Amino acid sequence: MSPEDFDLAARFLKDRSGLVLTRGKTYLFENRLIPVVRNARLRSLSELLAAVQNGDQGLQSAVIDAMMAKDTGFFRDWKPFVHFRTVVLPNIRVARGAKTLFRVLSAGASTGQEAYSIALAALEAASSFPDW
Repeated sequence: MSPEDFDLAARFLKDRSGLVLTRGKTYLFENRLIPVVRNARLRSLSELLAAVQNGDQGLQSAVIDAMMAKDTGFFRDWKPFVHFRTVVLPNIRVARGAKTLFRVLSAGASTGQEAYSIALAALEAASSFPDW
């Protein structure tokens, strides 16, 4: 997704639904909008965004619906959990030094799968933290 397409989609979503997405969420656009592209028998995200910008109300609704998180689940958006396990946890270990305890805030968890997913990701990395 080009930066211009991202900006267009982000502006559209903010204006129409109040959803605010930053550039670090490009993968989220791609993951959620590719099925909309396929269902509409379009060739690309750029083509979808052009149709949205040209006022195709059906596609506008489909884009908004696809981008709104309506469900909860374990490891729902997998990239943040990979980042947590491979980047955040090793940095915590270095930053905490002798302190062998840390806490994680999981805000906005619907039924708890997100918080449990964080705990499971930490558990998977536990062998790297034998003294914690």
